[in-house]
Amino acid sequence: MTVRGADMQPLARTFVFVTVDTEVSMGGAWARADAEPLDVQTCIWCRRPDGGEHGIRAIMDVLEAHGLAGVFFVDAATHELADGSRFRDACQEIVGRGHDVQLHLHPAARAYARLRRGGSVAGRPAATADLLHAYDQQAQLALVREGCDILAGICGRRPVAFRAGNYAVSRASLAALGQAGMLLDFSYNLSCPPGQCRLAEAAVINAPRRFGAITEIPVTQLIGNRLPWRGYRPFEINALGGRELCWALGRIRAGRQRAASIVCHSFSMLKHRKNRWSQARPDHTVAGRFLRLAKFLSERRGEFKTATVTECIAIPGWLEWVAHGPEVWPRTMFTLLAGRYLGQASSYL
Repeated sequence: MTVRGADMQPLARTFVFVTVDTEVSMGGAWARADAEPLDVQTCIWCRRPDGGEHGIRAIMDVLEAHGLAGVFFVDAATHELADGSRFRDACQEIVGRGHDVQLHLHPAARAYARLRRGGSVAGRPAATADLLHAYDQQAQLALVREGCDILAGICGRRPVAFRAGNYAVSRASLAALGQAGMLLDFSYNLSCPPGQCRLAEAAVINAPRRFGAITEIPVTQLIGNRLPWRGYRPFEINALGGRELCWALGRIRAGRQRAASIVCHSFSMLKHRKNRWSQARPDHTVAGRFLRLAKFLSERRGEFKTATVTECIAIPGWLEWVAHGPEVWPRTMFTLLAGRYLGQASSYL
């Protein structure tokens, strides 16, 4: 594709999407009668008893301090599962601060919220799987449309990008997204267990590509999971060291890949075990990685454009352009791998 004139300048950089899956945890509520799904305060704002916040507000603070913006994939099921007014406040604050709200969806959370209206849910079989592709195409379409309606009613604009809970999409899912008027999907993740992301079974990509009417922006991957020559590792702040992530982005840029997608969650900067959220504490290792990433992207803004979906689709021809560029597979180095493991080990001290 050829883009001319004034449209060339924004396309001279590598687009980087800092994406934040914004959701609450079920907290073991399917299994135990004494358990409840966690709330917006705990999993989205991530407020602790000492008054500290380590959730989306802290994430936005870091991004904005470096002149950056993020894409917040908000689970529409949270509107029913948790306090609706706090959910609305969170969505509206994200948009009001200049970031994107796009659609995330966990079908099991939606099912739990509706079952709970009839009494205790504990011990009852889940009425739905939490994998979107487990449904037929029409059922997926209905779920996506419903989620879009919820977010449009809260934010005043309809989402055009999607990420499935558990990255669980298939070709049928993408067809449903197209029918719902979506333009982009961010669900493709090669690091998922087999069968979870079925789109990853149909193709192996690490750069944006077209699947029918949908432009797929995959979760960018690093080669080198446990050993430098083996496995995939997602560009996720809980999965890669800060130096490792910035180095890998440099390789993406050097290879002229047109976009990269980085993942974190609203609760990524809290350390907890087995749903014991009352004992969660700040994860300074992950917070340090995120700060390093923000500084890197800010200092190299001549090479990288940290973008929102809203900005990108306003660029003439961007959807077509981004899907037809080179593909790069960064391969980690032993020193970076060792640094990651040492950093993770120190966070337990």
